Amino acid sequence: MMVTILMATFDGAEYLTEQLHSIIAQSYTDWELIIRDDCSSDLTVAIIEKYVQADSRIKLLPLAGKHGSATTNFSVLFDYARSLGTPYVMFADQDDIWKADKIERFLNFIQLQEQKLEPSLPILVYGGVEYVDVHGKVIPQELRMPDELDFNILLTGNHAYGCTMILNRALVERIGHIPHSAENHDYWVALVACALGKAVLNPEKLVGYRQHANNVSGNVYRNRLPSRLNRYIKHLDTLLPVFMKNYKMVNAFYAIYKDDLNAETAALVSGYINAYERGDGPLLYFMVRNKLRKLGLMQTFAHYYMLMQLRSKVLRRL
Repeated sequence: MMVTILMATFDGAEYLTEQLHSIIAQSYTDWELIIRDDCSSDLTVAIIEKYVQADSRIKLLPLAGKHGSATTNFSVLFDYARSLGTPYVMFADQDDIWKADKIERFLNFIQLQEQKLEPSLPILVYGGVEYVDVHGKVIPQELRMPDELDFNILLTGNHAYGCTMILNRALVERIGHIPHSAENHDYWVALVACALGKAVLNPEKLVGYRQHANNVSGNVYRNRLPSRLNRYIKHLDTLLPVFMKNYKMVNAFYAIYKDDLNAETAALVSGYINAYERGDGPLLYFMVRNKLRKLGLMQTFAHYYMLMQLRSKVLRRL
C-alpha cells in the first residue's frame, strides 16, 4: 500500500541528511518521498539531488519560482499528491528524525480506524512527538496532546503537528486544495478532518521533533512556564501574529466549508467569528458558554487573557 510523503524544504542543509536517512531506514518500504524546495540558498538542493540519484523513491519536483512560505510550498506538494491518487499521505519536516517504524505503525493505526469506522470516511491520524536538541539528544519535556480533536479545542489553535500526520484518501479528496488563505497547512488539515470526518490520536512518539533557533512553531523552550509568563507580562504583542493567523484561518475555513458543516459545527464557528467582531465581553461569554478551551485549566485561562488583550489589535491589523 503506497504512502506518499511530502517534504517542503528551505535552507535546510544542516539537518536534512539525518532526516532523509531516517526515512530511507523505515521498516515499511512501499513509500515515495516528494520534495519541493523553495529556492534554498545553501546546499539543500545538492543534498536532495544526491538522494534522488541514490533512491528511486525520492523525487524533487521541478517547479520554478519562490513560494515564500512552508504552507504555500506544502499546498503545491498536496496538489501533486492528490493527482497521483495515492491511498495515504504524510508530511515530513526537513529537520526532524523519524523512528524506524513510524510509517509502519501509523499506517497500521489508520487502517485500523478505517476498519472500525469506514474507509470512505475522511480520517486524520496525528501523533505525539519526542523533543530532541540540535544533536538529536532527547529533551525531557512532554507535549500534551488531545485524544481526539473537536472544534471546542481547534478554535483556540491547532493541536496536531503536520510531521505526525497521516491522511487517508477520503480526506485528501475532501480537502482538495490547501488554499493560499490557509495560514498553516496542518491546521487546515485538522479543521477539515474534524469538520467532515474524524481526527484521532496515535499516542506513540515516533518523531524526533528537533528544537533549534529556526523552529517555525512548537519550540519547546518558548513553551516552558518562565518563558510563557515573560511573554504574557512583558512581551504580549509578540504573540499578535499567532492570534492573527488563527483568526484568519478560522475565517478562511468557514468561508469555504460553511455549506458542508453540520448545524452544530456551523453555529459554533459562525458564533465564534461574530462574537470576536462584537467585542471582548461577547467573545469571552461565548467562549465560556461553549467551553472553548486549551489542554488544561491554566492554559485555557491564559488563552482567554491573551485574547482579551489582543483581539482588537487583531481586527485592526486585518
